[in-house]
Amino acid sequence: MTRELTADEKAFMRAIDTNGGFEDEAVIEFILSNGDDSFYEGKWGDYYSSLTDLSNVFSYALKYARGQK
Repeated sequence: MTRELTADEKAFMRAIDTNGGFEDEAVIEFILSNGDDSFYEGKWGDYYSSLTDLSNVFSYALKYARGQK
């Protein structure tokens, strides 16, 4: 890993670990790639769509919980 994960990224990791069943390495790589093409074209590309969808849901949930509707 090239940097520490933010609190929100760690929360996403916990949420995925609890509900997604993805390997931690794949989720970390997804986070660090910001969901760009490098992730899609890499080792974990099969997870791209699912992790993108989960990331979007997580982001909207955070915004809602923080009152940024």
